[in-house]
Amino acid sequence: MSVGKRLRQALELRGMSVRSFHREMSGRGIHGSSYPTIHRYLKDATTPALEFLREAADLLQVRSSWLVSGSGAPTEEEEAAAAEVRRVQRTVLEGEDLDLWERTVREVPEIADLAT
Repeated sequence: MSVGKRLRQALELRGMSVRSFHREMSGRGIHGSSYPTIHRYLKDATTPALEFLREAADLLQVRSSWLVSGSGAPTEEEEAAAAEVRRVQRTVLEGEDLDLWERTVREVPEIADLAT
């Protein structure tokens, strides 16, 4: 997924309009936060500077490594949940505790979606 698509996903995740995002970023004095420039980022017509992406990640409460490179999950919570899924899967794959996986899926049904 491109930087522009991740930026758009982060805006949607936080329920923030492009105009509101522009105002917040401009209010922080972030270079590259004009309304037309943000639209170019969203269309992948140009790539934002690393500093812009770090500030955007902070404002939108997403992981900067995800926004910059697409690495991992968008939020710390999702990253922690994905790590727990991997831990449980390793346990199950090692044959240690199939019941653990079944209990986990019953308690947190959306965890099964993270495993796929």
